[in-house]
Order: sequence, then structure tokens, then C-alpha cells
Amino acid sequence: MSAPLLLVGASVRAAVHSARRAGYTPLAVDRFTDVDLRSVAGEWRQSLDYPADVESLCESLPPAPWMYTGALENRPDVIECLSRSRPLWGNGADVLRVVRDPFRVAELLDAGNLPVPRCRRGDVRLISHETAHWLTKPIAGGCGAAIEPARAEDERSPGDWFHQEFIAGMPISALFLSDGIRAELCGMSRQLIGMSSQPVTPFAFCGAITGETFSTGVVDVVRRVADALVRGSGLRGLFGCDFVLRDGVPWLVEVNPRYTATVELYERLSSDALLRRHAEAFVRPAGATRERELRAATRVHRQRVALKLILFAHESFNAPDLSHRLDMFRVDGFPRFADLPPPGVTISRGDPICTLLLDGDDFARLACDARAALEELAGDFPAGVFFPAELAEDLSRSFPPDRS
Repeated sequence: MSAPLLLVGASVRAAVHSARRAGYTPLAVDRFTDVDLRSVAGEWRQSLDYPADVESLCESLPPAPWMYTGALENRPDVIECLSRSRPLWGNGADVLRVVRDPFRVAELLDAGNLPVPRCRRGDVRLISHETAHWLTKPIAGGCGAAIEPARAEDERSPGDWFHQEFIAGMPISALFLSDGIRAELCGMSRQLIGMSSQPVTPFAFCGAITGETFSTGVVDVVRRVADALVRGSGLRGLFGCDFVLRDGVPWLVEVNPRYTATVELYERLSSDALLRRHAEAFVRPAGATRERELRAATRVHRQRVALKLILFAHESFNAPDLSHRLDMFRVDGFPRFADLPPPGVTISRGDPICTLLLDGDDFARLACDARAALEELAGDFPAGVFFPAELAEDLSRSFPPDRS
């Protein structure tokens, strides 16, 4: 019988699938308890007052190590509380207070002469000619929510908000696996941010495309950033970094110190279950993992490419029965359609509907497959909930040119 692993976060469906692939019996606590999560998890609980009720929900589940997904990293108090009764396979509050503080992150990278945007306190008033060069961001942010262009004379609480220098360019992310001493790069992806065909804010996370080849110079800087973060904070396990690539230079804009939305894409392209390696980073003493083991754990089949696309609702509706989309039990263990809402649940305008997951041999084929999958999926929903042709066209502009 496989060992249990408790997964806690706003949405843990992807991590539940990763846990199954890694050989664990997943126990789940999240806000949505999607149809596909319920079909895979050993036990599950829905949080109706997230994250205030998370502790009591976890108490009703069997003893097991636990890990968190986004954006519980913004609540180190909750993490400390849950970790009193269960082993935490994740970064604790001491690490989070470093890597989730944009000013401390900027200090770490500045010390290494690495590219990081300038930061100002939320109560610093910007004058009119400065606003085009700054963003106002929440300290406890996630998925690009509540990020806005800075406004003149807009004074906010320094404990809740900060100003970050605006870096124009291509949003990318990198996933790492660390043993607490050194980090290995699992892969890099192009992020889908604020897609015009979706009813989302300009900085909202809509998905990612993996498989693009980045220059040696870019990869070198990305690795050095991870090394600086690990040395300065003790980061362990899987963690992600968001960058903006401008003129060949990757500027770090955020650290995600936990299992990220792109892990399932890299697992799709890898010969190993990354969540198993994540667990080993916490079972073993810091630095005990051999370098060749880290490298083997993060080896990705570079010849293939993959897509994760989150669909958002243009209008409110009640979810239909999507049980016929439960195809995660295919031979390869990876679904095409995921995060399937329970029948009858109300999905409001701007809320996520479900997720499209695809992989293929090249970006041109992936774009064609995405268009066909969107048209297929549209038949499950009322007209006007999303627009497959517009979304496919928007997506096609986001794909990098094929390497051939």
C-alpha cells in the first residue's frame, strides 16, 4: 500500500496527480475539489473559508507528511501551525520570510550583481513622470492578481503593497530542484500572461509553454539567480522563479518557493516523477543529495514541447457534468482536460473554467492540437462562455518559432 501525502493549497489538483505518479496516496484540501481531484485523491476536503478552516480540515485526515501549493506561501502562520502536527515537505516560515520579501530578495541579488528590479515601499508616493516605469504589487500576491500600473500620489500600506520597477519584455519562468545547498534547473517556460482573448487582468497567469530553447547566457543567469536564493535562504525541494526577459537579460520578478503550476508540464516531458525528488529533499539532510542525482532527477526530453492553458469564463454559468472528460487514466497518466468543476457549481465571469494540457513534437503541431481541443471542449459549455477561435488565435501568437 502506498504511503499517504497531504496536499494543501488553493488548488491542489495538479499536485494530486503528481503524487499519484510518484507512488503516493494523495490526501487533498483545497477550495475547488474538482471532479478529477476527487477521482484520484484517497480522501479530500473542500475549504469553504480558505485558509481559515484549513487547520480543522487537515485534522480530520489521516496522519501523513504534508506539502503546500500556491499561494499558501503567503501565510507562514498557517504553515507553522500545520507543521506542528505533521512533517512539512516544503519550505518553512523562516525561508518564506526571506524569499517572499521583495526587498530581501533584491538585496540578495544585488549582492551578486544579478538583474532584479528596484523596489519601493507602498507608502512612497510616485510623481507623474515616474508612473510609467513602476508597478504596484501586493506583498502577498499570487497568479498575477491585483498587479496594477503605479499611479501618481497613490499611497498604500507598506505592509501590504510595494512598488516594483516595470520591466517590459517576455515573461518566462524557471523550475528548480534544491537539496538546500545547491539547485538544479528542471526547465524553463514561456508564460501566458493577461491574454487578450480572456476576461482577465493584464498580469493574470493563464498558463505556460515549455520546450523552448533559451540561450546559454540566459540560462547561466537564471542558474546564478537560483544559487543566490538557495545560499541566502536555504530553499529546498521544488521552487519556481518568474522572470521578464528583456534584451537577452532575465530579470527576476517573483519567487514561488513551492510546487508550481508548471511542474506537471515538466513531468510530462521527463522520465522521472519530480514530486518524489521533492520529497527526498526533505527526508534527507540538507546537501545529502549527490549532484548526479539532482541532474538525473531534472532530465527533460528536450525534443518535445508542452502547453498548459487555463480557460476563464466570459460570463457566469452553472457547470455541466464533465465526467466524460476524465481521461487521466490513459497509459501515460496525463490528462488533456483537467481542473474539471463539479456539476452544478456556479462559475462567475472571470473565474477559471478548466485547464487544457497538451504535448507534442513541435510548436506548430501543438498549436493545431490546441485549436482542435478548444473547439471540442466548447461543445461542453453554453455559447459565449469562452471563444475557441479567438483563444486559439491568441495562443498561436504566443508560441515561439519552431526550432526546425
